[in-house]
Amino acid sequence: MKPDGVYRTGAGALIFDVQRFSLHDGPGIRTVVFFKGCPLHCAWCQNPESIAPYREMAFYEGRCMLSRRCSAVCEHSAISYALSGRIDRAACNACGKCAEACPSGAIRDVGSYFDEAGLFREIVRDRPFFESSSGGVTFSGGEPTLQHRFLKGLVRRCRSEHVHTAIETCGYFNFDVVRDVLLDIDIILYDLKVVDDGLHGEYTGRGSRIIVKNLERLVSCGANLVVRMPLVPAYTASEENIDAVIGILRRLGIGTIHLLPYHSMGESKIKPIASRQPYLGLTALSGREIEGVAGFFDKAGIATVLNGWM
Repeated sequence: MKPDGVYRTGAGALIFDVQRFSLHDGPGIRTVVFFKGCPLHCAWCQNPESIAPYREMAFYEGRCMLSRRCSAVCEHSAISYALSGRIDRAACNACGKCAEACPSGAIRDVGSYFDEAGLFREIVRDRPFFESSSGGVTFSGGEPTLQHRFLKGLVRRCRSEHVHTAIETCGYFNFDVVRDVLLDIDIILYDLKVVDDGLHGEYTGRGSRIIVKNLERLVSCGANLVVRMPLVPAYTASEENIDAVIGILRRLGIGTIHLLPYHSMGESKIKPIASRQPYLGLTALSGREIEGVAGFFDKAGIATVLNGWM
């Protein structure tokens, strides 16, 4: 059964998490709002629950107490104790009633709709931390620009209340559509993954040309940009790709890049939502290997920031 709609009209923004007291997603102490839905499907995605632009149900087998309350409330007979994943995805419409009935949290809904005022209230709960640390809110995902109409209003509300804003973006968007909202945001955290268009398409499902072009356009507009590169073994961290990234940065006059070491925590999220995401089984780069990557940038005159904020 089709889920409850792809960005239901008038329902607000589809959000799958609000993370508080983050220190690595912009300056100061941040509240990170995770928008659901992404145009890319990166093989190494660390938030596989962020990809689908609709609500999903997650099942955590180790929490299940076999209460059967979930099956009692399901109106679509989508709960089956004969299934290892408990949920018949073809029958489920992600209404969330099973999650509400589950006494142990074995079933959870991934994605909730927020109206602008409600989400802003969630953000400003942390205003004292923002003010004491020069922090603010970071819009992440997924890809927040997919819900640009909602984002535009929320950003303007934040600005009117003097809440610092940042956005984490994969760069794959229609520039003319999202230009105004992006330029209204204080800091744009922009990911460069793989420069080669063909390889980027193979690894993420989309080519890189739009991403590189959008970076060029943001630079020409004077946007406050922080370029970041995830260091994924066998995918992004090759010498050829590093050289290509250096070439783009030097051409655009960008003197600093943030390096984001890969970790495999996203793989633990694949089974609960029955995602098609592959289990890569990669070993993260060692400290020495990361230093080696940083050395390539340093030799090119590009400063590096590792897994943090400066």
